[in-house]
Amino acid sequence: MTDDHGQTTHYAGLFTDINQNRKNEEQIRQLAYYDALTGVPNRRLLEDRLEHAIRHAHRKDMLLAVMFIDLDRFKEVNDTLARLGGDEFIVLLPELEKLSDVIQVAERLIELNRKPYRINDHCLRIGSSIGISLYPKDGTTVQELLNGADIAMYRSKRDGRNQYHLFNPDVAQTA
Repeated sequence: MTDDHGQTTHYAGLFTDINQNRKNEEQIRQLAYYDALTGVPNRRLLEDRLEHAIRHAHRKDMLLAVMFIDLDRFKEVNDTLARLGGDEFIVLLPELEKLSDVIQVAERLIELNRKPYRINDHCLRIGSSIGISLYPKDGTTVQELLNGADIAMYRSKRDGRNQYHLFNPDVAQTA
């Protein structure tokens, strides 16, 4: 601020605490890209990460697996805990060298679900029907890989649940 002669007499400043703005922006980002209950990436972020993983696998000439997991008998948990959301999850397995790496992960997931869970006085068994598609064999786009894994997952459910299946386009067309 200056006086009548143009001499500076005072300084004025305006300060704003931007911490709350940053917290709000982070909360909006969290809501836009992550599931509120589990904290795992939602479909929007999954598709972005999968596109990136496809480009990376292409450059490195490596396998990429998409595992579509549907929790079997999840209704029993819903009846106990009242979960109002979905029971389907996607797992990306980038930079794989061989198919046996994918199989090992799928078998470990299936084995984990053989043990019952205890919630209060209830003994619950939850299985996993898993469908797997591989880049580049089963698709080269996000949608092709997701669709293939989804088809293979439904085959796992149809064939008895709590198992995994690899996507097979020949079986998919006859199913």
